Amino acid sequence: MPSLFRHIFALMTVIAVLAPGFAADPLRGELAVELTRITFPYLLLITLVTLYGGMLNVMHRFASAAAAPIFLNLSMMTTLALAAFFPGVGHAAAWGVLIAGFLEFFLLAGDAARSGILPKFAPLKLDEDVRAFFRALGPATLGSMGTQVALFADTIIATFLPAGALSALYYADRLNQLPIGVIGIAVGTVEVFDPVADPEEVRHEYGIDIMTSPDQLTSTYEGIMVAVAHDAFRSLDLNRLKGRNCLVYDAKNLYPDADAYL
Repeated sequence: MPSLFRHIFALMTVIAVLAPGFAADPLRGELAVELTRITFPYLLLITLVTLYGGMLNVMHRFASAAAAPIFLNLSMMTTLALAAFFPGVGHAAAWGVLIAGFLEFFLLAGDAARSGILPKFAPLKLDEDVRAFFRALGPATLGSMGTQVALFADTIIATFLPAGALSALYYADRLNQLPIGVIGIAVGTVEVFDPVADPEEVRHEYGIDIMTSPDQLTSTYEGIMVAVAHDAFRSLDLNRLKGRNCLVYDAKNLYPDADAYL
């Protein structure tokens, strides 16, 4: 059994593909393999966290999914503060990532269990809903992969550069995202229109005010997202609500002239 796990986690071949520059440097290659062995389970854990988060969102339970990323920050801050007890700072950060994965998983899995929606293994049934999911999966993946492919290519190139290049690339990407997080999201205004929902119940559950009458829609918008398939939306005049360069994202395929669909 130990031999089996050693073969499973023999990652030098993988590193040679994903970070070929490290394969030519024994010290950096060995460190990359060692840190990858520590953090690799995080991929499975964060996949389950994403799955549970989506299921909880459908149940209108948003708190745990929104709070889960906090664990990554707290865990890495704690392990880095205790870096003297690890072989190196990189090891401290790697263990922080792994610990955060377990904390996020237990948080979301616990919430899903309390809500009675914790999934169980079952035979795959290719019914119409599953087929529709796979039909939508391809275009959705292609549409969101551009940035990841570019970062992947940058990572490969950076592995051939002197030590520290990958860190500089990561910091540059964080700086690139900063205006979106601080300016774009912070100053953005989101209004929710739902003619079926009870405003008092929504205010009690989520702490937000919603609009329930088309007469309340007096503004124009830079983006419109249709997230529920209420029949009342079909008679809504979107052209009246669309601002300049407005993007309409229709997740329920109610409007044939929408700019994007799920």
